[in-house]
Amino acid sequence: MKNFALIKNGLPIQVVTPALDNTYSDGQYEHGGIWREFSNNISHHEILNDWYYKDGWYQRPASPGPYYHWQNEVESWVFDMDAARSAKSEVIRKACEDAILAGFQSLALGSPHQYPSDLEDQANLSSSVMRSTLPDSDPDQLYPFKCRSIEGVWEFRSHTAAQIQQVGRDSYAVILGHRQRHAQLQTLIQLARSETELEVIAWNQ
Repeated sequence: MKNFALIKNGLPIQVVTPALDNTYSDGQYEHGGIWREFSNNISHHEILNDWYYKDGWYQRPASPGPYYHWQNEVESWVFDMDAARSAKSEVIRKACEDAILAGFQSLALGSPHQYPSDLEDQANLSSSVMRSTLPDSDPDQLYPFKCRSIEGVWEFRSHTAAQIQQVGRDSYAVILGHRQRHAQLQTLIQLARSETELEVIAWNQ
């Protein structure tokens, strides 16, 4: 019983051990590929992962890493810059999002307090700041907002209008800083021209 592999761009993408019904034959084209017979002593798994075809079967070296594709013309792994660039871009985007949602510190209450900054908290802070600036606001009105003390205690603490506005300014500055860094790193990603240049681009540097 013969074994066959369907070859595209030099690499096997499907292997079969057909019955003797002439369904497959060496050199037969199908779906943009070509069927080639391979040795009975090579397993299906091995042929899919370790071999390539170019005027005969040859064992290919292991891939150097992610974002490499096999180029049969030169019989070598070639770094896929576009795929690597896209993946790095997504990593940086996610890192920026995580940083924005991780919270921020403010001295509005006179000592360092940590403030949450998930989407709901950002909306609540914006509403409190906006309310504190309206012409009809009571100058003595207090604005409770959740924050964590340096001792690690989370609770709603009262803020004056000036204090909640300072929290708003601190939040804006931190988020803007994250977004500016994101933009800078995305620019570096697009300018990168080698695997090494991409590897050194990281959110925390």
